[in-house]
Amino acid sequence: MKGRKIFYGLSSSEKDHKEAWWRHDIPENERDEISRMLHAEIHFPESYEEMITSSRLAVFPTGKHWGWRAITFLSLLSGGPVYMDKPIFEPYFPMDAFKAFYTEDEWADLETVLNQVDDEQWQVIRQHNQEAFDRYLAPAPVGRYICQTVRKQLENME
Repeated sequence: MKGRKIFYGLSSSEKDHKEAWWRHDIPENERDEISRMLHAEIHFPESYEEMITSSRLAVFPTGKHWGWRAITFLSLLSGGPVYMDKPIFEPYFPMDAFKAFYTEDEWADLETVLNQVDDEQWQVIRQHNQEAFDRYLAPAPVGRYICQTVRKQLENME
């Protein structure tokens, strides 16, 4: 993908392990180079938070672990389009409320998705996702969800 600035990194100690999850699908002759890349110090031209909120597409490979990461939350907060694996969980809010692109074939369509999100489309998605965030993930709706869940649990205990 010529001309794209793609930053990568692995902050887990697994990057040093011979049986690390990331090694399984990498051809043996490429593992040393990948390992060097994973160990290289990353120098971002600006803060990571600023880059992710101004990025045309926030890419989140979930790999071995499917968790709700702070960086995914930050991207949804900023309204940016998200490219990620299809969720294997059911959140309390409709994930379809957000404009997200889901991987179909091991990230092969990433460049296609990047090319279809132009400046105008980015603004439309950003506005839509910010409204969805305010509806489902802002402090007040999250607080309501927590209170309702606790109330239901307490009622079930009686």
